[in-house]
Amino acid sequence: MIYLVRHGESQANVDVVFAGRHTNSPLTKKGREQAHTEGERLLSEGIVIDRIITSGAERAVHTAEILQQLLK
Repeated sequence: MIYLVRHGESQANVDVVFAGRHTNSPLTKKGREQAHTEGERLLSEGIVIDRIITSGAERAVHTAEILQQLLK
């Protein structure tokens, strides 16, 4: 099974600007909370994650790190 999770809200989302793969845009507090909430949802549903693959974008990496901490 493959699960796709989009990164949480980033500063670029708040600023309404395009943040491509070459533009770092960190997660906002809300984005970190969204990643945590998604991790909690996966846990509550008993979903086991064997591997997390992410792009190199800061916002995606930080989202993945939050999920990884919750799902270990």
